[in-house]
Amino acid sequence: MLKTTLCAAALALLPLAAAAESPPADKEPVITDYSIDGHLKLLTDRRTRGISETFRRPAAEFHLEAAHASGLVGLVEAATLSDKVYANSSGYTALAAGGYRWGNHEGWHFGLGLAHEWFPGAHFEAPTTIDFAIDPDSGQPFPVPGGVRDFKFDTSYAVVEFAYGALEGRYLNVLSRDFRGANTGSVCGTLLTLRADPTGGLDCFARGDHGSRGTHLVDLDYTLKIDGRTSLVLHGGYQKVRHFSEADSWDWRVALKHSRWGLDWTLEALGAHMKASELGLAFDSAGRSKRMEAPGVVLTVAYPFSF
Repeated sequence: MLKTTLCAAALALLPLAAAAESPPADKEPVITDYSIDGHLKLLTDRRTRGISETFRRPAAEFHLEAAHASGLVGLVEAATLSDKVYANSSGYTALAAGGYRWGNHEGWHFGLGLAHEWFPGAHFEAPTTIDFAIDPDSGQPFPVPGGVRDFKFDTSYAVVEFAYGALEGRYLNVLSRDFRGANTGSVCGTLLTLRADPTGGLDCFARGDHGSRGTHLVDLDYTLKIDGRTSLVLHGGYQKVRHFSEADSWDWRVALKHSRWGLDWTLEALGAHMKASELGLAFDSAGRSKRMEAPGVVLTVAYPFSF
């Protein structure tokens, strides 16, 4: 299926099994050439690439995907998020994606696709340059921000996936100007504001006004079947943010999944490591901060359905 993660937003390679209806004895089986599946999900925290999107608070998610025997696939998804993580957000995000899958599901199989995610209402204003002026009283230079612009978090991706047996991998390349708002204003501005030593932030601004188009995202998952209802998933991911190595990070996840009472239960430990730890901070209205990438434990309950 198509996932949201930073990867949030990628094609997952699921078998295109044809569904057979039970026919009368004197008729041939009716074979459908498509499938529509989805889920409704409640989470104690919703994370993408190990980073919380909900200020480490509960979330809800709706997911629907369709697959055709020709290999064409499509997906839509919506989920709640926090305006403390995505400034001025309306409180939800949406994703749409489509692509094509092929290969031998008993061996190697692959997928190609495009995805776009929206963050309605979410935006921020930030300077894109820092100049210096001289204080007439002290004669000392002081920084003057300039080129203030309004930025959004909406992001587009190209997706490549592969799978073999229990192993799945995916690579995403950012096509939009910014990767979830990563640009000179946000990255350099955060470093300049939150670090006691302003040198890193000033050096970042000195590199010029850049977006993060061309950012690379890589994920690997290994699923170990324990029994017919239970599986263990191991995940590792890495992101290389173009023009801003300070935002590079890797993430990890260990998840135990179990199906019972018509629900899918998942208990997972996960987190991320960001090269510049300041970029993982989010603040509430009282100015209190939380680390969005800090290791944590998340419980998920999902109701799966299909047509």
